[in-house]
Amino acid sequence: GYRLYRVVGSSMEPTFASGALLVVQSVDPATIKPNTIITYRCARSIVAVTTHRVKTVEKLPAGGISFVTRGDGNPVADPYPVCECELIGVVRWVVAVPGSPSLPPYLSHMAGLGMVMAGMYFIRILHQHHGNQLKNHVMH
Repeated sequence: GYRLYRVVGSSMEPTFASGALLVVQSVDPATIKPNTIITYRCARSIVAVTTHRVKTVEKLPAGGISFVTRGDGNPVADPYPVCECELIGVVRWVVAVPGSPSLPPYLSHMAGLGMVMAGMYFIRILHQHHGNQLKNHVMH
């Protein structure tokens, strides 16, 4: 499924600014490659959820995988690798919000933001419809 998160902080600037909304999709951890932006639970931090870019994927000796991550605005990698059990998902869309420095001019009004959100909803409906058609076609 999909979850919505709001960015708090500047560790991923300039990719996205504080206040942006992230649409995060749960995925199989084995599908994640370097350069993917992931959202994960971070028990070792005062921040409960973190979103950073994967720098490397490491296979663990006992099985499983972990991810070395780094915020785009940070000079060094994060101090602890992310275990696959901490993974929430992959960032699929980023929506800037009014007042965000990365906001395109046409979104400076709520109407523009509403149009973008309606467009995202329409794309999701199309994706679901065509996905169901494909499933029905394959099953016959």
